[in-house]
Amino acid sequence: TDFSAAELCMELKVSVLCDPFNDFDQKKNKSRFSDPFKKDTVIANDTWGQITLYAVRQFYSQYLFFAFSVIIFDDHAWLVLWNCSSAIVSAGFNYVDNANLLVDFLWRFSHLSPVDRGHDPTMSPASNLSEETVQKIHETLNLKAGTALLKFDVPQKDWYKSFYGPHFPHPICSLIGQSTHTVPVCDLVEGRPCKAFLKEYWGLAAVWGEVEVYKHLAKYDIPHIAPLMCGDIPHSETRTHNHVKPEDSSPVMHLCLHRLVLDFVGHHLTKFKCTKELTQVVLHAMKGQQVFFLILHHDISINNICIDKDGNGILIDWELALFLDDKSHVNVADMLEKGTWQFISAVLLMKPGQLHVLEDDIESFMHVLGWTVLSYLPSLIGDDVCTG
Repeated sequence: TDFSAAELCMELKVSVLCDPFNDFDQKKNKSRFSDPFKKDTVIANDTWGQITLYAVRQFYSQYLFFAFSVIIFDDHAWLVLWNCSSAIVSAGFNYVDNANLLVDFLWRFSHLSPVDRGHDPTMSPASNLSEETVQKIHETLNLKAGTALLKFDVPQKDWYKSFYGPHFPHPICSLIGQSTHTVPVCDLVEGRPCKAFLKEYWGLAAVWGEVEVYKHLAKYDIPHIAPLMCGDIPHSETRTHNHVKPEDSSPVMHLCLHRLVLDFVGHHLTKFKCTKELTQVVLHAMKGQQVFFLILHHDISINNICIDKDGNGILIDWELALFLDDKSHVNVADMLEKGTWQFISAVLLMKPGQLHVLEDDIESFMHVLGWTVLSYLPSLIGDDVCTG
């Protein structure tokens, strides 16, 4: 199935046993706690997994804020709205006795604009480039000839700036979560491609986006921070939280899409040339400690420390950062999955729920250095110990 061309996924099952949902019985006035909305049977879970996989494939092969599905079991149907925070499922209805409901939905859907169907208008195929420009971009980004290019429109002050690059390299495995993507892109300056780094993720609306973090860091002239070119996508947020009822036990996160471009493309920390460069790079990343009295990074790891062309360290990925001088989002701090397991401080691992403090970030730097030394330098310690 080519999900890149699918506008609406429809799944038909003959048996009602495949139906993964129990509709709310208003006549009996049963709550969802005594009569769960989602069935917990093997065949029902298989169906739920199948339609979820379809949604994941659709989101990966296209660029969507949300998407719709129709699920039909025997003479009943359900409508589903998917996004990165949850799925909204309609009440089940008999489409045989109430054919107008399904026909009306399909008619309305067919008349929606691409944006109203969930498509991201800021991403599109790069069809406006000459063959010469495409070749230059391929050479700049070290892409194979024939690699399809996309146009990424990113807000810059009062207008959108266009960047060009390949499809996101890593597929998403789940709809729920940050769905972080990174890709090298080109900025065309007087027809000459200049390399940059684009990042996109869904973050909690109550927490500062990474663009705001970079702007705040710039006020303090912090060294060894990647320069921000532009970023953030307006009017791109999930709205499922508006439909959550007080009696629902599972919280639904309010997420916003963030996209930013950095004027920096570095090398992975593990690409160090010698131990001097390794320790220097980690030290440079720690130089930001002077601002850590105002901000906690929350995710110090080997993936978030890069090496620039001069062998200097650059600390990136600030989307989990919290500002200590801004108390407006402290109440949502416990909703963040902070850190990468291998590099989280011992206290936070032994005491889940413990407040993340400055000392935890500093300890993570030590774990990064120790892990990299044991994994990438000659050692008398066995490989099973190092990799474990």
